[in-house]
Amino acid sequence: MLKKLEERHIARHVICPSAHALLNEMELSIPNSIEIIDERSAGYVATGMCAETLEPIVVWCADNDSYRNLTSALTEAYYRKLPLLVVALSCENEINQTINPYDTIRYYVNNTLYTRKDTEQEIDIAINYLYADVKGPVYLSVTDFRRSIEELNGNENAYFDVTAISNILPSNSCLHIGKEFCCKSSHITDVKYRSNHCTKDGNLSMLIGSSVVARKQLHVGIFSFDELSYDMNMLGNRHVNGNIVLFTIHNNESLFVIRDVADRFGWECHRVNINGIDNIKEKLVISDKPQYIEVLL
Repeated sequence: MLKKLEERHIARHVICPSAHALLNEMELSIPNSIEIIDERSAGYVATGMCAETLEPIVVWCADNDSYRNLTSALTEAYYRKLPLLVVALSCENEINQTINPYDTIRYYVNNTLYTRKDTEQEIDIAINYLYADVKGPVYLSVTDFRRSIEELNGNENAYFDVTAISNILPSNSCLHIGKEFCCKSSHITDVKYRSNHCTKDGNLSMLIGSSVVARKQLHVGIFSFDELSYDMNMLGNRHVNGNIVLFTIHNNESLFVIRDVADRFGWECHRVNINGIDNIKEKLVISDKPQYIEVLL
């Protein structure tokens, strides 16, 4: 795909948060690309680039709920007839994507084929659509890169167990657990427990919404890097109070950007190894500032 894009002088790429981890796992480096940490903004950045250059721009995202964050930008591109190529990397998807607003994507290339020859043909079709008489966003679903969470993690268990964190929470806390985590602790019966989120998107905002209603209750969120990156602008929202403790769990040094953003927005930031999780127990209280705790595996 990259070779074919280069041959047609399509050289600018915008990488959404949802595609970041998938591209890393494939060890695929995209030349001349920029990464935008907010999915919605990534779509508009690509739209702005396309309007300025009048050339096709490639937007890399995951074919899951995160794709819906591009809807407003794709609507803008549709009516302005801007040739954006949305490359949707297939991944675990539990929502219905069969129907989209008619005024977001002008041309669909649904790649459900698996042989290299057929895939190359689909890519050629997608690129040709970018130069159609009536231009607009083009959607290409890339199934060759399909990976399950188990494959990506190299682990038969698709969900990380956050029991060690839940065990140190004070009673009467309100705990929000992200889509990639589970909890097997009996202590969970002593706290309000929010899980089974439909998607990865909006989970930080939902935590903040809960904390605004119950200001005297400690609200704890345990989310993945993806979940926070989709919703990162909420770290600076004026309704964020000191009754929020936010955890993220990872083992990648390059993901510390969230901590840097939280620090600039006035959060009290900490970093702890998973083996030393008990050392932060005294910090799990309502305080003057919201707290962001980075847990390293």
